Amino acid sequence: MEDVCVIHDNSVNVATSASEELHKHVLAAGLERSSSAKSRKQAVSEGFQSTDAVLLERCKQNQWQDGATCAAAWILGDTVIVANIGDAKCILGRMPSDGGALKAITLTREHKAIYPPERTRIEKAGGFVSKDGRLGGRVEVSRSFGDPLYKSAGMSAVPDIKVFDITERDRFLLLGCDGFFGVFNPDEAASALLTHVTDGRPVKNACERLINEVAY
Repeated sequence: MEDVCVIHDNSVNVATSASEELHKHVLAAGLERSSSAKSRKQAVSEGFQSTDAVLLERCKQNQWQDGATCAAAWILGDTVIVANIGDAKCILGRMPSDGGALKAITLTREHKAIYPPERTRIEKAGGFVSKDGRLGGRVEVSRSFGDPLYKSAGMSAVPDIKVFDITERDRFLLLGCDGFFGVFNPDEAASALLTHVTDGRPVKNACERLINEVAY
């Protein structure tokens, strides 16, 4: 099994801890032993929530108040499981059947307090969303790891999950934070990455080039 995970936040405590904890919690929940899409989704969801429980305990012990959004993907044979909380994205680069240009398919769903389903969920949990669309009047995203000050107000670590089989037209998965996709839209990012990979650059180098392009 291969896995890749991108964590993003505005601080390092929860993000660093999440990057260390998430994969092992997902495995402990039975991902490798699962064989159906339903059981794989359940394992990933349980892994996210048990990771968050550990992180919230560390927040309490260390007086951390930060949080982290997440986009992650696991590949088991020909099956891909993609999960996210917050506004980090995962896109799939897929060639169309008619032989045209590469298409970027967004596999994740953003969780922001301003969106009606998230607003409804937050209000049912006893929280509120301000007129400018922020949870508790402060936070734009509505799902994250950590963020202990907002968990009782509706901040959730339950991920959206997508399971699909790889096809021969699929070229890559690209995961990134809102800062990255705020500069590149999915099609632009996919096209740029395909160019770097087609030029023979190693994947790590190609990703570094993309980050440098975003920075400039």
